[in-house]
Amino acid sequence: MVRRSPIKLHSFPAFYACYLLKSVKTPRSTSTYVGSTPNPPKRIRQHNGEISQGAWKTSNNRPWIMQMIVYGFPSKLAALQFEWAWQHPHISRHLRNSSGKPLFTRERRNLKRNVLVVKTMVTARPYNVWPLHVKFFTSTSKKAWDEATVSQPLPSGMTFTEEYEGVDGKSGLPGSGRVGPVDVTDGGEPAPITGLAVR
Repeated sequence: MVRRSPIKLHSFPAFYACYLLKSVKTPRSTSTYVGSTPNPPKRIRQHNGEISQGAWKTSNNRPWIMQMIVYGFPSKLAALQFEWAWQHPHISRHLRNSSGKPLFTRERRNLKRNVLVVKTMVTARPYNVWPLHVKFFTSTSKKAWDEATVSQPLPSGMTFTEEYEGVDGKSGLPGSGRVGPVDVTDGGEPAPITGLAVR
């Protein structure tokens, strides 16, 4: 009997996203959370306690609104590495200047700071050679993106869409014309795993 390697049998989902949440518990709430998921509409319901398995870190500042997602990762592993760097920009080896010093300090981060970090990330290697795309679900996150100044140009193939109807399609605001939750079935095969970073 020939055994097949479990590595060869393993497959990654075609769609995987990193996302940014902001608490709207009160008008002055500034708490944010960065995570990753193959299903953003389901994940926001988990974070808001509508269904089980939300992260414990988000249980005290509900409700949350998903502000934006970054997607197009070549693998789930790549998305998890991107998520980690977005959460820890002060120690990521990919977010350093020419002298090797961190571009970001360890500090409490609000929405604007998180958006600045991720905009900086998509211009840095190896992320700037991945086929990444961005969706904004709020005008607040889009404004923060537009106001964030980065030193390197954005990748030429990166696309940006504004879908203010929200990740679940329930914001009540006009957006791209989408009805219902954001589509997480891109129908494509995962791209080859090349140039992946390590922490």
